[in-house]
Amino acid sequence: MDYFDRNKETETGIFKMEVDTTAQSHFLEMARWTKFLAIMGFIFMGLLMIACFVVGLFLANSNTPVAGINSTMFATIYLVVAAIYIYPIYALYKYSTQIKKAMRFNYHASFYCRIVGQASF
Repeated sequence: MDYFDRNKETETGIFKMEVDTTAQSHFLEMARWTKFLAIMGFIFMGLLMIACFVVGLFLANSNTPVAGINSTMFATIYLVVAAIYIYPIYALYKYSTQIKKAMRFNYHASFYCRIVGQASF
């Protein structure tokens, strides 16, 4: 018995997991909320970047460092925070779209990949 036969056996045996309609509705609701939160995260990240440039310009015109940080360093810190914030938002958005697609079209492989990949963010 080779690897593929054993894999097929466990897939059809007692270890095969089915998603019932209640769990499916909960996953769809979770997908809607995570997509909403991801979109809100993208909006707030854009506002953070706009605030970075506005505050940087304001501090550059005042020529007074705030807490010992000049305007260039202040803007750089804001941009680094926004850059770090991109990956979790993107991963949340990708998770929500893939879970919704998997639930709507019964893509079990995609569903299981998303559940396993949920730990990545």
